[in-house]
Amino acid sequence: MRGWRGAALALGLGLGGIVGCAGAADSGGADRGCAPEPFIAFTRDFEDLRAWPQLALDGPTNAAHASGGALYASVLGLDADGGLCAGSALVREQPANAAGPASLHGMVKRGGGFNAEGAVGWEWFGFGESADGEPVVLWRGDEAPSEVGYNNGVELIEADCNGCHQAGAAFDFLMSEEARALLR
Repeated sequence: MRGWRGAALALGLGLGGIVGCAGAADSGGADRGCAPEPFIAFTRDFEDLRAWPQLALDGPTNAAHASGGALYASVLGLDADGGLCAGSALVREQPANAAGPASLHGMVKRGGGFNAEGAVGWEWFGFGESADGEPVVLWRGDEAPSEVGYNNGVELIEADCNGCHQAGAAFDFLMSEEARALLR
């Protein structure tokens, strides 16, 4: 992300570390601190999404997300509770398959008590693409709109971000092992 979010935190994930999108990785993987809460993300915060560190997803993370695709991560560090800092974002790009078209969905740590009845602190996002291929926020909130579905590789299923991510409550609501490694 831009400005004060220019470089992602360097983390050793067996990928040679994650290098920031707009600059060099922090020396020694030092925590740069969390964004002020609540953090409100806008379309401009996702402009350089495909330049963020990318984690390959080898298997399905749950019934809603099929195998494959990419997970883009902009991580600012860990908060006092060991979760991701406010302002951190994860965006999943799911390729098209027999069940449906490609999709781009994400979660941003908003903090400030947001989504208190679901994945505490997290805001969900659905994206489209502009004519030049940049992500554009189509929807956002503490739950997906009722008409939004997920392409799980077999069929389109109703999106229930909070319901699925409750299984990852002990890991700051992160579902994949690749994402959970960001907490180490």
